[in-house]
Amino acid sequence: MKQVIYILMISSLLVIMTGCVKKALSTDEFQAKMEELGYVVNTTNGSGEQSSEVEEMAVASKGNYEIKFYVLSNSGSAIDFSETIKKEWETNNTNFTEIRRNDNTLIVINVNPEYEDEVKKDVKSLGY
Repeated sequence: MKQVIYILMISSLLVIMTGCVKKALSTDEFQAKMEELGYVVNTTNGSGEQSSEVEEMAVASKGNYEIKFYVLSNSGSAIDFSETIKKEWETNNTNFTEIRRNDNTLIVINVNPEYEDEVKKDVKSLGY
């Protein structure tokens, strides 16, 4: 039993030391990285969104599509908000849709399937 605990502790330390645990982006970091990729980014304080837990929001637009970035008050709120969005997509949505979460931040993708590969590549470069 002790060996299992030691192995788990060492594995956890290796993950932390190698940087596999990714830090959530701030709105400013999201904006800077997306602008480097050629997007036009607009930010707001999140008022008027479906959840009062949205603290900040950014919309990155490029051509005929956009990627939304949300900062929520905590990770639980981020999970709840993502579930609300998924329920909205359940009916009559033929787009490529995906939500990626890191702690209390969400990246929300709802684009025409022809942009799927480009969007996935751009979001991956953000570390999500």
